[in-house]
Amino acid sequence: ARKRMIHRDIWKSYDLAKTAWSDSFLQIAQELEDSTKFADAYYYYKKIVDIDSLNETALKKLDEIGSKITGSQKSDTLQRSKEMPAIDHQTIKKMYNEALSKFFSEDYNGALKLFKTILRYDPTYESARKYLKKTEARLKVLKKG
Repeated sequence: ARKRMIHRDIWKSYDLAKTAWSDSFLQIAQELEDSTKFADAYYYYKKIVDIDSLNETALKKLDEIGSKITGSQKSDTLQRSKEMPAIDHQTIKKMYNEALSKFFSEDYNGALKLFKTILRYDPTYESARKYLKKTEARLKVLKKG
């Protein structure tokens, strides 16, 4: 009985922490969305879903913002702004593979530029965002050393 009570207390504290994180991310995401920083808002809504995959508010917002970012998606083309030419998903995938190649061959500056370009066209590309952070961390370490 004691073990069950301890186990229940652990889950309670986990649920409280999960709720606190989700609530704080939700507040940040809503502020970013209100200031039309949709890519950043999308990132935080995605974090909420990572914490709580059943959070209906975050799931709904991901759909809404995703369509705002990428447009109606009637074609297979992504366009971040009018100044940038349209790029199709295939080209973005090739850029991503090239960026990974640069990353693993330790050309971090080249990888950094490509990951940033990819995210300008498709802010929802989570793998590119993940490797961008890894690239920035490696460059930071190299500058210190």
